[in-house]
Amino acid sequence: MLGSKKLDSKVKGALYGAVIGDALGAPLEFMRSDLIASKYGTVTEMIGGGWLNVAPGETTDDTRMMLAVANGIVRNPDDPIPEIGTQLYEWLNSIPRDIGETCKSAIEKAQEKGCKTASGWLDISRKIADENGDMSGGNGALVRNVYPGLFYRDLSLAEKYSKLIGQMTHYNEESTEICRIEARMLYRMARERDVARCLEIMLEETEHSDLKVLMRSQINPGEWVVDSINCALHCIARNITFEDTLIEVINMGGDSNTIASISGAIAGAMYGYEMIPVRWVEALSPELKNILDSLTDKAMA
Repeated sequence: MLGSKKLDSKVKGALYGAVIGDALGAPLEFMRSDLIASKYGTVTEMIGGGWLNVAPGETTDDTRMMLAVANGIVRNPDDPIPEIGTQLYEWLNSIPRDIGETCKSAIEKAQEKGCKTASGWLDISRKIADENGDMSGGNGALVRNVYPGLFYRDLSLAEKYSKLIGQMTHYNEESTEICRIEARMLYRMARERDVARCLEIMLEETEHSDLKVLMRSQINPGEWVVDSINCALHCIARNITFEDTLIEVINMGGDSNTIASISGAIAGAMYGYEMIPVRWVEALSPELKNILDSLTDKAMA
């Protein structure tokens, strides 16, 4: 087990890593890798722009959902779903510039029904899955599920709430299992020294044997949750620094900000906050950095 100072660095690294990945990837979202290369060369900085016309260092709905989950857990760790729901309602009512269709449908329907319980959210996401089929296998649940594995001292609680939080919007076996895998991975990477073994255990313990094959198959930076985690793990395994990992991810294009956010959380937990380039941290707004620092403190309390 790691000492408290090292654990603090890894928790902080995961939170900052997720947000920085989102900000780095946002300008390149939905672009092909060859178009990125022809227009920008290799992107290594917070350039801004893209279809959302973000400012350098600006984040997207991925970060906002991740913060909604984290704030809900902090406010009611023993039953976070109602508070997370309230946070998501407030965010939806702010009329965000972008929101995935599956998340939007679930949050809208839950708000209409005044949904406050995990079972209520599950009923809604199940109906949406029945209507939309494969759409519920997207990566929207995974990208917001960073905090459970960092906050809870008990791994079983981290997995339990990660599953329930994912199912608030995405009723899909692969999505649910990969949310659980992410919680376990972040929990172990933040607390153990042998990072390579953490990755091995993550695959060994998955309840769906087909995911072991899928997550080692050819990579595709798309929105399907299996593709997203596969890209993240592929880039983490190929590189030896946080910086190189995220640079490879964002230059793949596709669903670049979401996959970079997922990759950034895992790589941040691996390497720790001190290994994140200072220039990327400085590109974030002071307000956002204060929020991330506060969430780190609360996870360490």
